[in-house]
Amino acid sequence: MKKIVLVLTTLFTLNTLANQCPELDGRYDRCYSEIKKMRGEYIIDQVDQNGTAVFKVQFVDDETDESRIDKITANGKPEYRKERVPVIGIKVDVESRSYCKNNQVVTDAIARGFFNKKLGEFTTTLLRNKDQLTMLVNGSYIGRSVNKVIKCQLIGTEISN
Repeated sequence: MKKIVLVLTTLFTLNTLANQCPELDGRYDRCYSEIKKMRGEYIIDQVDQNGTAVFKVQFVDDETDESRIDKITANGKPEYRKERVPVIGIKVDVESRSYCKNNQVVTDAIARGFFNKKLGEFTTTLLRNKDQLTMLVNGSYIGRSVNKVIKCQLIGTEISN
């Protein structure tokens, strides 16, 4: 009986550790993608709300002074929002689910347009390796493949609200 309890406890512990969220709190700059150097910084504020990791991810564009804030609640439950697609200027409905897996924050999303037509789906993964934040975006949008990697360098962990 003791062996069964030990095995179950070990399996539960390993499963819990595999699904832990990474520590992403901080300010990141010197961002670049495979396409171009980006002028701006990401500011990530991470809090625990009743056992669920919540990330406020802000990108501040140094060239335009525009700021975008996304809230990621890593609980696996669906969240709904409207997004404006910059290139074509239309609004789409986005359904997303975010969760932590293998020390990464993963968001699966589906974008729908007029008459609930599916326009695309993608997965965004956030992870940190030492002082480097990496964001991977993979999927498709309006029939085109989307594969993007953004990497930024940690510059500090002091967040001012």
